[in-house]
Amino acid sequence: MEAGKLSADTEALDVASIARMQIESLLSLSFRKNVHLELEADDSVEPIWGDRSMVRRILSNLIDNAIKFTPAGGKVKVIVRHAKPEDRLPGGARVIISDTGMGVPDKDKGRIFNRFEMIGGRGKSHRGTGIGLSFCKQAIETMGGKIWVEDNKAPSGGSQFVFTMPPIPTFKDEMKSMDKNFVVSINEPA
Repeated sequence: MEAGKLSADTEALDVASIARMQIESLLSLSFRKNVHLELEADDSVEPIWGDRSMVRRILSNLIDNAIKFTPAGGKVKVIVRHAKPEDRLPGGARVIISDTGMGVPDKDKGRIFNRFEMIGGRGKSHRGTGIGLSFCKQAIETMGGKIWVEDNKAPSGGSQFVFTMPPIPTFKDEMKSMDKNFVVSINEPA
């Protein structure tokens, strides 16, 4: 990660199942903070193509951050849906981590994924190093997805961290990605 490169060991993954496991692992934190944690998953979302360890770390980081920046009595919701047409993925998934916390100011949205940035965190009692969101961005892009932050449209406000992940590649996709100069020569037996 320090060199700006990650390698992914990709496989077919059920992102909703991974999200469920990460939510379960963070339930005690949400109980201690009195933050309601919930999962809304569309069962018809097809498997994504990603690195299991990276997807777990991404979800853990984003959910943990949402809990951390949501006040007592607030809510964090993880939503797993089909990718939208504007995601430019033929299939795939869109994952949203929505909170009712303090939100991300517009002026900081462009830099929140930079290493060591802690928007609203410096000098406060928030734990962290400022590399989690940078890792999330780099890992998601390594696996062919995208991540961004937007305002939560709920009346209570907050943020939505949204990321997309590609579907399982098809043979046709693999052929498109091969080098155009790749030539196979078959010689007939003499």
